[in-house]
Amino acid sequence: LASADDWLGSDDYHWRVEGTSVRVEGTSVRVEGTSVRVEGTSVRVEGTSVRVEGTSVRVEGTSVRVEGTSVRVEGTSVRVEGTSVRVEGTSLRVEGTSVRVEGTSVRVDVPSN
Repeated sequence: LASADDWLGSDDYHWRVEGTSVRVEGTSVRVEGTSVRVEGTSVRVEGTSVRVEGTSVRVEGTSVRVEGTSVRVEGTSVRVEGTSVRVEGTSLRVEGTSVRVEGTSVRVDVPSN
């Protein structure tokens, strides 16, 4: 089970984005998402933890752009190879404080044998 939750908060806005959930049987994948805090023009990104049982994992991290008071977080795709699952994550746009969230990138390579 893979899920991603994104939290966004600022002085004027408080947002919760509940991400895309994926269930892969045979391969257990758990993704505990990326939290983002926007306070004025300062940004805190608290990373992504991944638990995978019996497979190798590559995590391709979260990139953050700060433009004035705008924040862009790119990512949240989950790829499971061999089981063939592709998830491209949650997008959020807030105008005025201008926030765009596209989650965290996780890649899971399933052994062929």
